[in-house]
Amino acid sequence: MTTLSFNKARRVLLISAVVLMSCTASNFNTLAQERRFPQTAGVDDSKMGPYRALAQLSYAASQTGDNTLAAKLARILERNWDKAEDYEAKLRFQKLTMHCSTKLTKRWTASLAP
Repeated sequence: MTTLSFNKARRVLLISAVVLMSCTASNFNTLAQERRFPQTAGVDDSKMGPYRALAQLSYAASQTGDNTLAAKLARILERNWDKAEDYEAKLRFQKLTMHCSTKLTKRWTASLAP
Protein backbone atom coordinates (compact mmCIF):
# COMPACT_ATOMS: atom_id res chain seq x y z
CA MET A 1 0.00 0.00 0.00
CA THR A 2 2.77 2.45 0.77
CA THR A 3 4.33 2.01 -2.68
CA LEU A 4 1.00 2.81 -4.34
CA SER A 5 0.44 5.97 -2.28
CA PHE A 6 4.06 7.01 -2.87
CA ASN A 7 3.56 6.69 -6.65
CA LYS A 8 0.36 8.76 -6.47
CA ALA A 9 2.08 11.45 -4.43
CA ARG A 10 5.01 11.51 -6.83
CA ARG A 11 2.64 11.80 -9.81
CA VAL A 12 0.72 14.67 -8.17
CA LEU A 13 3.98 16.44 -7.37
CA LEU A 14 5.23 16.01 -10.92
CA ILE A 15 1.99 17.30 -12.46
CA SER A 16 1.89 20.29 -10.13
CA ALA A 17 5.53 21.11 -10.94
CA VAL A 18 4.78 21.01 -14.69
CA VAL A 19 1.72 23.23 -14.24
CA LEU A 20 3.68 25.68 -12.11
CA MET A 21 6.51 25.87 -14.65
CA SER A 22 4.10 26.44 -17.53
CA CYS A 23 2.34 29.23 -15.62
CA THR A 24 5.57 31.04 -14.88
CA ALA A 25 6.71 30.69 -18.49
CA SER A 26 3.47 32.23 -19.75
CA ASN A 27 3.81 35.14 -17.31
CA PHE A 28 7.21 36.05 -18.72
CA ASN A 29 5.75 36.23 -22.24
CA THR A 30 2.97 38.58 -21.20
CA LEU A 31 5.32 40.78 -19.19
CA ALA A 32 7.54 41.24 -22.23
CA GLN A 33 4.58 42.39 -24.33
CA GLU A 34 3.41 45.01 -21.85
CA ARG A 35 6.25 47.46 -22.14
CA ARG A 36 5.14 50.81 -20.73
CA PHE A 37 6.12 54.11 -22.28
CA PRO A 38 5.87 57.51 -20.63
CA GLN A 39 2.61 59.24 -21.50
CA THR A 40 1.46 62.77 -22.17
CA ALA A 41 -2.30 63.35 -21.84
CA GLY A 42 -2.93 59.60 -22.01
CA VAL A 43 -0.98 59.07 -25.24
CA ASP A 44 2.23 57.03 -25.28
CA ASP A 45 5.35 59.04 -26.08
CA SER A 46 6.50 56.50 -28.62
CA LYS A 47 6.46 56.22 -32.39
CA MET A 48 3.24 54.19 -32.32
CA GLY A 49 1.53 56.15 -29.51
CA PRO A 50 -0.61 58.52 -31.59
CA TYR A 51 -1.70 55.73 -33.92
CA ARG A 52 -2.64 53.51 -30.97
CA ALA A 53 -4.62 56.35 -29.38
CA LEU A 54 -6.55 57.02 -32.59
CA ALA A 55 -7.28 53.32 -33.02
CA GLN A 56 -8.53 53.05 -29.43
CA LEU A 57 -10.76 56.11 -29.84
CA SER A 58 -12.15 54.77 -33.10
CA TYR A 59 -12.84 51.38 -31.52
CA ALA A 60 -14.52 52.97 -28.49
CA ALA A 61 -16.73 55.09 -30.75
CA SER A 62 -17.80 52.06 -32.77
CA GLN A 63 -18.57 50.13 -29.57
CA THR A 64 -20.85 52.92 -28.35
CA GLY A 65 -22.66 52.98 -31.71
CA ASP A 66 -21.27 56.27 -33.02
CA ASN A 67 -20.25 54.89 -36.38
CA THR A 68 -19.78 58.27 -38.08
CA LEU A 69 -17.21 59.34 -35.47
CA ALA A 70 -15.56 55.93 -35.66
CA ALA A 71 -15.29 56.24 -39.45
CA LYS A 72 -13.82 59.76 -39.20
CA LEU A 73 -11.23 58.67 -36.65
CA ALA A 74 -10.33 55.60 -38.70
CA ARG A 75 -9.88 57.79 -41.78
CA ILE A 76 -7.63 60.19 -39.84
CA LEU A 77 -5.61 57.22 -38.62
CA GLU A 78 -5.26 55.87 -42.15
CA ARG A 79 -4.17 59.20 -43.64
CA ASN A 80 -1.63 59.88 -40.90
CA TRP A 81 -0.19 56.38 -41.24
CA ASP A 82 0.14 56.75 -45.02
CA LYS A 83 1.75 60.19 -44.74
CA ALA A 84 4.28 58.90 -42.23
CA GLU A 85 5.16 56.01 -44.55
CA ASP A 86 5.57 58.39 -47.50
CA TYR A 87 7.74 60.73 -45.44
CA GLU A 88 10.02 57.92 -44.28
CA ALA A 89 10.31 56.60 -47.83
CA LYS A 90 11.29 60.08 -49.07
CA LEU A 91 13.92 60.41 -46.35
CA ARG A 92 15.43 57.03 -47.26
CA PHE A 93 15.47 58.02 -50.93
CA GLN A 94 17.11 61.39 -50.16
CA LYS A 95 19.81 59.73 -48.06
CA LEU A 96 20.48 57.19 -50.80
CA THR A 97 20.66 59.87 -53.51
CA MET A 98 22.92 62.06 -51.40
CA HIS A 99 25.27 59.13 -50.81
CA CYS A 100 25.35 58.19 -54.50
CA SER A 101 25.80 61.76 -55.71
CA THR A 102 28.67 62.29 -53.26
CA LYS A 103 30.43 59.18 -54.56
CA LEU A 104 29.89 60.23 -58.19
CA THR A 105 31.16 63.76 -57.51
CA LYS A 106 34.31 62.40 -55.87
CA ARG A 107 34.97 60.05 -58.81
CA TRP A 108 34.29 62.75 -61.35
CA THR A 109 36.58 65.21 -59.54
CA ALA A 110 39.30 62.55 -59.28
CA SER A 111 39.07 61.78 -63.01
CA LEU A 112 39.42 65.48 -63.91
CA ALA A 113 42.48 66.05 -61.74
CA PRO A 114 45.72 66.21 -63.80
